[in-house]
Amino acid sequence: MSDITYLKTDGEWQYLTVILDLWDRSVIGWAFSEDMEAGHVRDALMTARTNRKPKSGLLFHSDRGVRYCGKEFRDALSARRPPVGQRMSRKGNRRGNARAERFFKTLKAEADKAEGRQTKEKEMVAVCEYREPYHNKRRISTALGYAAPAA
Repeated sequence: MSDITYLKTDGEWQYLTVILDLWDRSVIGWAFSEDMEAGHVRDALMTARTNRKPKSGLLFHSDRGVRYCGKEFRDALSARRPPVGQRMSRKGNRRGNARAERFFKTLKAEADKAEGRQTKEKEMVAVCEYREPYHNKRRISTALGYAAPAA
């Protein structure tokens, strides 16, 4: 599952694309960008591909955003070996990306609480530090029987 959020740092917008593995609730792909072009979504897919070696039958779920519907991203999915199928939320379905939205809400709340407002570089470092050591290895999930995704 993937979605995009924005972070305002030093008066500038930074966009964060995240790919979550819904089976174990871990973050497997991510990319930062200063614009909303489709390239950063493809970059997040490449990071996820590096972190996980997918088997055939994998489905990539997202909302119907233009970055996910565009030819560049669809070509990147089909170029994978094995190819990755694509699934999107129905039009008007507010719950289609609820898990990704929940991840972003938690990420922003915990980053603000721990660090306060920061410079752009510190914000990106905080997000990356949150992603791997905390979210994937220590943060418990009730859906996983009160275990961390890495467990």
